[in-house]
Amino acid sequence: MKKFSSCFLFFLVTSSKLFAYPQNIAHGYTSCATCHVNPSGGGRTNAYGHLSLESLIPDKANIISWMSNYREVKEKTAVTGYNKKREPELQFNFGGSFRSLLLYQKNLDDKVANSLTLIPMLMEAQAYALRGNFSIYGTFSILSINNRMGKRFIKPFSREHWLMYQKDYMWFIRLGRMSLPFGIKTADHTRETRSLVNLHHSDQYYGFSLDYISEKFSFNFMPFIGNYLKYKPNQKSHEEKGAVLTFKLAKPTTFSIGLSSLFKRNERNYNELNHSINATFQLPLHTYLLFEMVHQAKFEEKFQQKWASFLRVGKYFYEWIDAYGEFGEIRTENFKPYLIKVRLGLKGKFFPWLEVEPFVEYNLDKGEFFETSPSPSLKKFIFAFQAHAYY
Repeated sequence: MKKFSSCFLFFLVTSSKLFAYPQNIAHGYTSCATCHVNPSGGGRTNAYGHLSLESLIPDKANIISWMSNYREVKEKTAVTGYNKKREPELQFNFGGSFRSLLLYQKNLDDKVANSLTLIPMLMEAQAYALRGNFSIYGTFSILSINNRMGKRFIKPFSREHWLMYQKDYMWFIRLGRMSLPFGIKTADHTRETRSLVNLHHSDQYYGFSLDYISEKFSFNFMPFIGNYLKYKPNQKSHEEKGAVLTFKLAKPTTFSIGLSSLFKRNERNYNELNHSINATFQLPLHTYLLFEMVHQAKFEEKFQQKWASFLRVGKYFYEWIDAYGEFGEIRTENFKPYLIKVRLGLKGKFFPWLEVEPFVEYNLDKGEFFETSPSPSLKKFIFAFQAHAYY
């Protein structure tokens, strides 16, 4: 159980950066490409997203005098790849991200001790450059990794780096290291529908990505090879390979419905097929609903299948405070629930460069994921406070 808790903690503290939230459908957005340099979302924002993020934050001019001029300063740094005459021009920008977490776990099993931990989370430098239809993007950070012998070592690391060509504001072609565009993408990569498929924050792949994104329809196709973020000194360099195909229909400011299929030959050299059905809905009074269901089939010595589901309902207050409730679960081969999570949280952007998120989560691990060696059930409450500063 200590191993499970450590894995959960690792994936929690390395959750992805903000911005590309599907819950922004409550603000009228149905495509990540509207606000991001990366068409599949996450990371640095484009010129529009750069400024729209600022518009959600109160000026606070009556509280802090320099805030009244803050948007003007930020607007001058927006990168478009074109000069004022709309001619291609090389432009670039640098940024960074720092995330920290205060975590308290209250275990309802007397045999497991409670814990309080303050964790400095991922520190990452980011850079991108644009010239006309071409752009390049990259990140740099330091990872602390345990190898298979249990020895910890430090590794300089780049989560993402790719070159992209964009045509007609709808076609995007990328080559490099990227996250797989599977299912619904949120900032919390500990979500059950992604953890079932092993698509955590630390799972990006080298590949070729083709995206088409219009107002009402989008698709993505990405063949890939290697899962280098799961790096260990004695592992084969190309452990996983396959392809992902994603379709999405959307009605702007109202809803989106998506279907994803992911085929891969996993690290055990067995074939694996995953399907995701997901949807986002804008509801009255700045409320929203997110839903996803994933089915996984593994073709190993014997056929295995599992299911995962995720549901989130939330409401925006003053456009910059998001109160939400979440439910997630994983079901095993016999469709019995193995893992159940319920979370209540509050996400707020109190400054354009700072986001905080307190939440409480009830976690029930029934210990039936591996039928050959079941472990006792574990119930616990998690009280957490995340802070994310970025520029």
